[in-house]
Amino acid sequence: MFVRPVFACFPVVEELLEELQQEDIVHLDETPWYEKGAFKWLWVALSARIAVFHIGSRKKEELLKLITTAFTGWLVSDTAIWHIGVMKSGNGVWHT
Repeated sequence: MFVRPVFACFPVVEELLEELQQEDIVHLDETPWYEKGAFKWLWVALSARIAVFHIGSRKKEELLKLITTAFTGWLVSDTAIWHIGVMKSGNGVWHT
């Protein structure tokens, strides 16, 4: 039986996302991404020891899968993330 690698990675990604919420500092950024002619966003969430990539939209609900309400550390991002409203309070550093 053949299992597509993307599905085999789900448990690992879920574990990494859980661990990411416990990090002291997380960097979050996005860049345009075209997939089969469709415009999407490639997101990266990075700590000193974890990197998670996500392709999707810029919707708040989707971003909350990367940085959940359980995250209490410092979020470093550009100003776009603040406009989306993911981090309304708490610790944050943004750059332009």
